[in-house]
Amino acid sequence: MQSEDYLTALRQLLDAGSNPKMGLECMRLLLSRVGNPHRGFSSLHVAGTNGKGSTCAFAFSILREQGYKVGLYTSPHLACARERIAMNGCMISEADFARLQAILPQGGTFFERLTVMAFLYFAEQKVDMAVIEVGLGGRLDATNVLTPLAVGISRIGLDHQEWLGDNLLEIAAEKAGILKPGVPACWSPQEPEVDAVFCRMGGSNAYQSIEPSWELGLKGSFQSQNASLAVSLIRSAGIDVSSRAIQDGLRKTRWPCRYEWISENPKVLIDGAHNPDGTQTLIDSLREDLGDSLSEAVLWIGCTQGHSVEDIAALWYEVSPKLSVRVGQSRVPRAVPAAELRALFQQVGFQDVCEATETFESDRIHIITGSLYWSGEVRNRFVPMIQDPFLGFY
Repeated sequence: MQSEDYLTALRQLLDAGSNPKMGLECMRLLLSRVGNPHRGFSSLHVAGTNGKGSTCAFAFSILREQGYKVGLYTSPHLACARERIAMNGCMISEADFARLQAILPQGGTFFERLTVMAFLYFAEQKVDMAVIEVGLGGRLDATNVLTPLAVGISRIGLDHQEWLGDNLLEIAAEKAGILKPGVPACWSPQEPEVDAVFCRMGGSNAYQSIEPSWELGLKGSFQSQNASLAVSLIRSAGIDVSSRAIQDGLRKTRWPCRYEWISENPKVLIDGAHNPDGTQTLIDSLREDLGDSLSEAVLWIGCTQGHSVEDIAALWYEVSPKLSVRVGQSRVPRAVPAAELRALFQQVGFQDVCEATETFESDRIHIITGSLYWSGEVRNRFVPMIQDPFLGFY
């Protein structure tokens, strides 16, 4: 049972509104009124379209393995808003969450206020390092008030075009906004035109691939790039970590809903691929792992507004028109209605499309994907998590 103080704080945050306000003026004002806590700890800053959360998880795990006291700020959450602010692997307590929300001055969106709370918490706790994930874009994201030890950018794809631009180059320029003079930078392998944007805006790239033999705690062939980015980020920042801490940290990394097999009977894989680039990456890994049996799987999908649902549906249709599709709807207000999602998948050409139920046939492979909110809700059926009675909007 969650405390009333916590639930009140969460309601107040949600009342602040969730639509992104692209700009840093409000953040700087809020931070100045609470003593500029973002200047009180060292940080690593990570942007990108796909893989930035996994990169943060790898970096966090490596630093913890070395013995550092590490804060981690990520978004969105799966089931509980407190997931977004963590230290040494533990979510912020309900009491600290409520206390920090209560001391914030008026103003700011849900994400801006939560970001200030995270910075206050990390400064109070005197973390050795905080790993900070960008929320949306980079240049005007609320987290971009930091002057980190190093910045990293994971793979760039089309997403949130209504805020970041209509094409890859415009989106890349927004993501590259976290690059700063004198701050070391690294980024994952990109399309040539994206790489050119980053080089023009941020100088040289310190990215290096890890050893192929190193074991990763996160599965999926695409995770080697995210692991490499995390190691490159730490090394470029000049942080003292041993080779053993790196290898053990990579092996012990856990990050729910990222190519995660959550059940053997029935076989259930969950991955919050919520845009075309992420979906194609998921499909490529599934083809490697499942081969022809992928075409016989059951696809469970839920999406939120603002993602390219038609493009995502078309990519799954290319896998096999015979896929069984189960459409669902998460509890967040921005969720695409299940009936609308069903119609979109039928328009692409799928014949076996119906609304999701509680039934998972034991003789089928089930793939849960789409928005992270939807993925988290389905995951909770198999792996119970602390769950808010209502969820954040972004």
